[in-house]
Amino acid sequence: SGLVVAGSAEFKNVLVEAERFDQRLAAKVMMVVDVSYGGENGLNQAIELSAEVLSNVKFIQEKKIIKKYFDEISQDTGKICFGVDDTMKCLESGAVET
Repeated sequence: SGLVVAGSAEFKNVLVEAERFDQRLAAKVMMVVDVSYGGENGLNQAIELSAEVLSNVKFIQEKKIIKKYFDEISQDTGKICFGVDDTMKCLESGAVET
């Protein structure tokens, strides 16, 4: 997970570069975005401007899920189902992890 810092003034840059800015947060800053609006419009603009960075976060999460899936297959844990019928049986019995 990451953090996108957005604002319409120089403060966002000063904040991110400040010594007092918590280093745990600083390590998570993925992008600093300059927006033209405040409030909800500014938030929407920040999301739009950082869409590529945010999509990479989702891609990485999905990549971890696929890795876990293949790990379960390779370790033959019996926790994996294949195909529509098998998946539906597992869903109906409550044996599916999401």
